[in-house]
Amino acid sequence: MQEAVAILKLKGDDTSLAQARVISLRYTEMVVFACYIKEVKEEDRDDGIYFPMRDAARFVEGRLTLEELIPDYMDYWKTSPATIVPEEREDMIALPRSEWNALVRRVRNLERLAGNGGRKERKPAEWLPPGADMSGMMTQARACEYIGCDKDTIKRWADRGTLRRYGRKGDRRVYYSRGEIDEKMPGLRANWKGHAS
Repeated sequence: MQEAVAILKLKGDDTSLAQARVISLRYTEMVVFACYIKEVKEEDRDDGIYFPMRDAARFVEGRLTLEELIPDYMDYWKTSPATIVPEEREDMIALPRSEWNALVRRVRNLERLAGNGGRKERKPAEWLPPGADMSGMMTQARACEYIGCDKDTIKRWADRGTLRRYGRKGDRRVYYSRGEIDEKMPGLRANWKGHAS
């Protein structure tokens, strides 16, 4: 958007300066309509100024490209002493905001579909076979009470593989083995109390 504003100001005619203002203030098409049509008496309306302002608003909304807004933009591309647009670099590309936002949404959707949502990978729960003996198993809440830690701590241990978490088909609860906790208790408590978990 800064490039468009700089080029329009460089052009310097009244219409270009008005378009630069619309872009700088990030007017939407509805705001432009209100300013140039809705709130203006019919005899005072000027379609010759409204349509360029509408195009500037469409550019702000990502519905028009720089080339569509300013067809002769190449004549002004690098005429400013401060250089309107930085030199192209092989390691960089420029995208309109709308394309960037669409790309970010796609990446987030892919991360969500991949199952980790952009977070560190978690160690999955091990599934207990149907009819498994549950006498040595504790729910996560009970395991936290037993160890004396909070659920975030026990989850971190499970994510790192320090403790194994278990699940059962059709049961949303997470289970931990009392025997494994007893075996690893000295190390778990040392890590937890030292906050090195």
